[in-house]
Amino acid sequence: MGKDRTKLIKLVHPNSKIKLQKGTNLPQDRLSELPNEILVCILSSLSNLEERQRTSVLSKRWRYLFRNLVFDDSILVPLWKKYNCGEISKDRYTMTVSSERSKFISRVNRALLKLNPHDIIDQFKVVFNLDATYTSVIDNWISLSLRKKVKKLSLHLKTLWGTRYALTSQLLQSYSLESLTDLSLASVDVTGEVLEYVLSNCPFIESLHVQSTWSLKNLKTSAPLPKLKHLEILYCDYFRQIEIHAINLVSFKYVVNMTTLKAVLGDVPNFVSLSVMGGYARYLFDNNDCSISRSLSQLETLDISYILGNRFKRIPELRNLRQLKLGIYHFTNGLFNCTSFLKASPMLHTFGLKVDLINLELCDLLCRNFIIYLFS
Repeated sequence: MGKDRTKLIKLVHPNSKIKLQKGTNLPQDRLSELPNEILVCILSSLSNLEERQRTSVLSKRWRYLFRNLVFDDSILVPLWKKYNCGEISKDRYTMTVSSERSKFISRVNRALLKLNPHDIIDQFKVVFNLDATYTSVIDNWISLSLRKKVKKLSLHLKTLWGTRYALTSQLLQSYSLESLTDLSLASVDVTGEVLEYVLSNCPFIESLHVQSTWSLKNLKTSAPLPKLKHLEILYCDYFRQIEIHAINLVSFKYVVNMTTLKAVLGDVPNFVSLSVMGGYARYLFDNNDCSISRSLSQLETLDISYILGNRFKRIPELRNLRQLKLGIYHFTNGLFNCTSFLKASPMLHTFGLKVDLINLELCDLLCRNFIIYLFS
């Protein structure tokens, strides 16, 4: 194995000097020090699963990662920046994206079709601009990944124009969802009924992330979700109600421009992390009629963004809070809100403050007064 790894490294870097591990004749494993995200990205560029398996001789950690299939749109990031800054026209941007989309679809298809009949994949993630025009393509990807007992399924389709892809229960009913532990959907039209079907048929689901969908209005499940630990609902502007029973829920992220949400989560003794917008935070602090409000004293991490307008009328004692992040978008009462939160958090360890002020003089005044408070 050591000789094989040395040969492979020499093939990649023929002029490199290979540093051996102490007490062995094996080359030092620098690749294992890389983050998982980088290793998965490298492995995903190989369209053949057998090629990924062979690379496990390069790094001990690679043998556990070659079953991750991650396909993203990193090649389009510079193009998007140029379009966003007005350096290129919409027509040119659309034409380039269309060309890259065809290559992207072919690449994903090749990777999936070259899987052996008994291969199992741990993660299947697609990040690209794909709308409802490509429904049959996306359906096929989901079908293949579910047949391969995928654990983590992510579809971030980034639809800018056109109709969004819709995930249906008809597609999912043809496959077992028991292996699924993590589902992440962004810019995908999905209804509460479809998510209820998913949650009811995924006994080991631990994480659910839904972002930027107009179809999601409520989420209800009759069966308990004992494995669910992380729930995120982001930018779903028509979402109004959630009713689930997740006794092991650890974190809830609800970033929606709504001041009210009818939330029933049941008993959540392990709930320690909350991320919300300012309007909903006011509602939680002023009302003690939901499980989230009654669990505020348990929180160890709290992130409140887009704090606008008046002072918080009431901030409960956050006696277990260790990390606090506040996003202030209005100078008036901004300092008061900061100091009120600090006074309510005696065990605070880390504090982050994001200030969005057009008037730099006011921003400077806020910072100076805040520093004076901290050291007074």
